[in-house]
Amino acid sequence: MKTSYIKFLRILIAVAYYGLMAVLVIVGVALIFNYFEPQSTMQFSMDIPVQLNKKVSFQENGWVGSVTSSGYSTLAVNLRDSAFTQQNTLIYLAIGLAILLILSLTICLLYQIRQLLRTMGTPAVFSGENVVRIRTIGGLLIALGLVKPLWWWLIGNNVLGVMTQHRINYSCEQISFGDSNLLLVGLLVLGLAEVFRSGYQLKQEQELTI
Repeated sequence: MKTSYIKFLRILIAVAYYGLMAVLVIVGVALIFNYFEPQSTMQFSMDIPVQLNKKVSFQENGWVGSVTSSGYSTLAVNLRDSAFTQQNTLIYLAIGLAILLILSLTICLLYQIRQLLRTMGTPAVFSGENVVRIRTIGGLLIALGLVKPLWWWLIGNNVLGVMTQHRINYSCEQISFGDSNLLLVGLLVLGLAEVFRSGYQLKQEQELTI
């Protein structure tokens, strides 16, 4: 039962790993191609830590709907012409690079998990290599949680400038921007790495005693 469960996890992680590698290549090619030959059907987006002041309401047959920005809004970039300003170019490239970085970090994370799962159910599970892998996983999770705050720190003024230029009213800028859950999980995984390190040391001591 345990063996089949681990085998299923290995297959799942492998599919996600190779699938994301394909997505990374496709997105990279699409970003470059769309920059020189804008496609109206191609859109790239990223969450931004601002709240819109205006509430949008609409009415359909039999019901009324409304859209508000609670927490984060989403900035979507859809290029219509290759002759856009330097400011817009910076925003487009920043969104593209952030997407590529998130995909790359996720692929590295899946690779470390794959290597870790290969040792599950074997004596090699408590090893120095796995301690390093678990530490790397924790570090990658923390890095993923910091990508968006770093992106906003680099490009935030440009985005707000574009919003002001187009008279898009917004309220307070959110301070705690990012995925705090990833940061917390990353710290917990780093703690788990210390548990594995202790287990590895005990294993070495037992082998020396024998």
